[in-house]
Amino acid sequence: CTLLLTNEWNKNDDRLLQAVENGDPEKVASLLGKKGTSATKQDSEGKTAFLLQKSTFS
Repeated sequence: CTLLLTNEWNKNDDRLLQAVENGDPEKVASLLGKKGTSATKQDSEGKTAFLLQKSTFS
């Protein structure tokens, strides 16, 4: 059994960051259920949805 971990940025990661920035928790939850989407994946600026969420929803 081989575990494949990928950190490639994809369109769902962009959508996740946008949903967090827009304060849309239902969209965030939906996107986190999609394959390959991660709240801790960094974008080109080093931002993660997890860190943005802490400042947006606090």
